[in-house]
Amino acid sequence: MEKEWFGLAAAALGFANYAPLFWGIYKGKSKPHLFTYLVWSTATGVAWAAQMVEGAGPGAWAALISLVLTLMVCVLALRYGHKDITRSDWLFLVLGFGAIPVWVVTKSPFYAACIATLVDGLGYLPTFRKTWMRPHEENATQYIFANLKWICSFAAMANLNPTTLVYPVVIMGLNTLLLLEISLRRRVLGLHP
Repeated sequence: MEKEWFGLAAAALGFANYAPLFWGIYKGKSKPHLFTYLVWSTATGVAWAAQMVEGAGPGAWAALISLVLTLMVCVLALRYGHKDITRSDWLFLVLGFGAIPVWVVTKSPFYAACIATLVDGLGYLPTFRKTWMRPHEENATQYIFANLKWICSFAAMANLNPTTLVYPVVIMGLNTLLLLEISLRRRVLGLHP
């Protein structure tokens, strides 16, 4: 039952993780990059499926909540987000969908999880680029809650193995780098933290 409680905590933190973003979109202060969230939705879906196949149990609930919420952000980004789409953004999206055939051919959820993790990581690039120019449009709280969500997810994992861990570990590292960029760029530009 302890794993389920951590799974529920991870899911609740998943909602808390996205609440500031949804509020920021509503207030016109956050403008998510459409392709970042498309890539993240694709990669999160593959990572969640790989975690389920590898027996993550309640530890996969965080990825499932993230998948649902990133899809919701995609819908909102169509109207309220940035759509400055580059060729590399298209490449990352195609690579994200490429994880599925790799899984089918290799019959290995680990390889699919690695590709999804790589693609998700590449999906951060448009947000890193946008944050460099407009750090006030990113909500740092979102990434703090995301990291807390993944920590609870680790505690909820029914089966800790490379397949179930690769995605959340790398995403936590990228979230931390993005938090540092937001903080440093706001300081450099004289914006409030």
